[in-house]
Amino acid sequence: MSLGNEMHEWRKQLVEKLLLNGVEAEDLEGQVSAAELVVFGGQVATVTIEVPLKHAKELKTILLDFSQKNGSFVIAKTDN
Repeated sequence: MSLGNEMHEWRKQLVEKLLLNGVEAEDLEGQVSAAELVVFGGQVATVTIEVPLKHAKELKTILLDFSQKNGSFVIAKTDN
């Protein structure tokens, strides 16, 4: 199982437990976000993406927008 799948499964199980413990649906996102911050908050992932050169500019724009919204860093690097 990949890390992404494990994290998704963890979140799903947490939501189920919160619902079973009587947490209101409108309060779920706040509690899940707080739990994710405790569990994953200090973790950093480095991701390598290979993309055809013709799509590189579009991908860079998308990633820069994502980084600004989420406080992450995008470092562009090419291998010759």
